[in-house]
Amino acid sequence: MSLKEDSLQDIVLLAMHNNITLEEISEALADSVKSVASQSIKPSSSVLSKLFGYIGGIFVFAGIGVFISMYWGDFGSAARVIVTLGLGLVAFIMGLVCLYDNRSEKAATPLF
Repeated sequence: MSLKEDSLQDIVLLAMHNNITLEEISEALADSVKSVASQSIKPSSSVLSKLFGYIGGIFVFAGIGVFISMYWGDFGSAARVIVTLGLGLVAFIMGLVCLYDNRSEKAATPLF
């Protein structure tokens, strides 16, 4: 059985067990649709979530910087070029991906 059929069976069992009529169910559904339609669903844009996003990005780039600085002396010439250009190329590609996604369009500018 599918998840939808299982859910419908559960609803039927609950309605029978609690003596709920079909009219009461339809009235409750109509009320819930009205309340959902009246509420405007907005993505979270609180200051705290933005702050944690910036702090997380800082930790990621700082961690990469610390890792590279710890092993910079051990890297050869080719490895230094690959690490430097590779990180820049990955950030550029991530910026392009974020540019074409409406949800993360604001993250494109720092990545470029």
